[in-house]
Amino acid sequence: MTFKKYITMPVRLTLSLVAVIAGFLAINLVPIAMAADYEALSSIERQIVHVTINKDGSYEEVEELTIHIKSQQAVESRSQADIAYSSDHQKVEILEAYTILPDGQKVKVADNAIRTVEDDLASGATMFSDLKHKIIIFPNVKVGARVYYKVRTIEHTPTYPNHFYYSHHFSPSAQYDYVEFNFTYPKDMPMRVSSRDVSGKKSELGDKVVYQYIFKQTDIKLSEPSQVATVDFAPGIYFSTFKDYIEYGQAYEVRAKDKASVPPNVKKLAEQITKGITDRKKQARALYNWVSREIRYVAIYMGSGGVVPHAADDIIRNRYGDCKDKNTLLIALLKAKGIDASSAVINSGSAYSLPELPVFTPFNHVITYLPEWDLYVDATQELAPFGELGDHIVGKTTLLTGLNKIGKTPKLTPDNNRIITDINIKILPNGDMQGTSKTIFKGNREIAARYKYEGHVTTRAEKMVEDHLYKFRQTGTGKFKTTNVFDLDTPFELSTEFKLDPITNFPGPGAMTVPVGLSPGSITLISFNKPKDKFYFPYECTSGYVEENTTLEFPKKAKIGNIPKSIKYQEKGTEYTSTYQKISDTKLNIKRTLKLQKPSMVCQPEELKHWQNMYQVIKKDLRSQIFYE
Repeated sequence: MTFKKYITMPVRLTLSLVAVIAGFLAINLVPIAMAADYEALSSIERQIVHVTINKDGSYEEVEELTIHIKSQQAVESRSQADIAYSSDHQKVEILEAYTILPDGQKVKVADNAIRTVEDDLASGATMFSDLKHKIIIFPNVKVGARVYYKVRTIEHTPTYPNHFYYSHHFSPSAQYDYVEFNFTYPKDMPMRVSSRDVSGKKSELGDKVVYQYIFKQTDIKLSEPSQVATVDFAPGIYFSTFKDYIEYGQAYEVRAKDKASVPPNVKKLAEQITKGITDRKKQARALYNWVSREIRYVAIYMGSGGVVPHAADDIIRNRYGDCKDKNTLLIALLKAKGIDASSAVINSGSAYSLPELPVFTPFNHVITYLPEWDLYVDATQELAPFGELGDHIVGKTTLLTGLNKIGKTPKLTPDNNRIITDINIKILPNGDMQGTSKTIFKGNREIAARYKYEGHVTTRAEKMVEDHLYKFRQTGTGKFKTTNVFDLDTPFELSTEFKLDPITNFPGPGAMTVPVGLSPGSITLISFNKPKDKFYFPYECTSGYVEENTTLEFPKKAKIGNIPKSIKYQEKGTEYTSTYQKISDTKLNIKRTLKLQKPSMVCQPEELKHWQNMYQVIKKDLRSQIFYE
């Protein structure tokens, strides 16, 4: 298991060959639109996988793969195969590789065209990795050709000793002409087996159990905006020797618990950080802030480092670590102050459900749970205030490994996820506009805002203003001002000053829509993203509240005429209001609110129609014009 900041790792490192194949195929199995259906740029014509599992969790996998090239667009990417593996856990051998030309002729891959390379990410300053890649460069690849390879992978050192776990999913966007998976393991191995929408059969051969699964898929569908991870709904196969997720969590805890011990230097540091603080929750906040800001994030994927953190005192000395290291140090510092905490293993991508059997998928991240306050914190996010979680980990199941139970992070609501903006705009006699805005953020939106505006005082400041104005089809000048983005104890606020070029003619008569200026423009941004006509798969949705209050003042010689009608629209967990109030002949207040209240972070395809209706209401209101003389 490997935890990685903000990035969903491949399904697994053990049995990584199959997982990497899925990524390899995804690139050019993106469909192209035809008259009514979709046709893949390339297809998995034949895939045969044999996995022989040993009682200690080690295994040998032999896999044959044939890809049919159907389009020129697929030629370049299909000319190479990239097979990733953990050099500390696995050995990989290319047994055969060749190109099959359209006339049936086989052109063998030259020995020097099979190369072993280091992982590109391993060379970066924020990642250390034992991943290596076998690169196969196929000769004479063209439309109508097929590329073939046969690979043996030996997992000699299981991530969790004496345990085996595996999952494989079939992408709805890929064409599978024929796929066959075969698994063989000892009868006395406590294996649990499950599948979803994949036909299989079980047999016995002497003291072995054999499972065979066959899968075909020619009806493919495009990936969709905001689609949840395919592991949540796609056809799949699952094997696990863990009896349940509690035992799976215990396996992690056994290898991680001792790393959070409290030697003298950890105790000393905890006392220094909390000096003068007597309130326990404030102590926890101070310790969290220190780990979040002082320990630099560096992803580490070296051997068992994928699941085993470093010792707390080593992390202090190095001043860097990955998510599990930050979590371990925070637990140790809390323990030094007598505050209980547990690791919380979670998915940080777009997966929201757990497979029936305990497998690695979809876990790729670890945060910290404080049972005293029923509170989750994520020290990996340097700009997340204490107790606030990013949108990639809210409303998700967790494994509380130190408590031997399953938990769930809180979901977003209109009360804990808010943006409220006040905008004042004065129109000058020549049509230029001068304005200010002030925005307060709460919860998930505050985290995003801290990251977004962190560079507003750097050399990027002018470019940030230009980009923001351009996004809303405006021209002008201005500046952003914020509270200290690094002060996690002070609520984050954004203030702006701006001058906009005319968007309508003065003196009148004329008409205009409501300008955004340098305010976040959250509601206007919605109008730029028209929903799709139809979804086939579950998709990510959110809950929250946006309020925009605008005061628009016209020149003294102008007179406000007709104004848009106020709106209140409600439908299935969404509510939009827009009110226009004339204060005087030259001053108008506009208040727009959007409230989203969803039961979970996942919406079903049939719910899309409700958002389509709401989108049209918002779009129409934003087109509404204010008339003046």
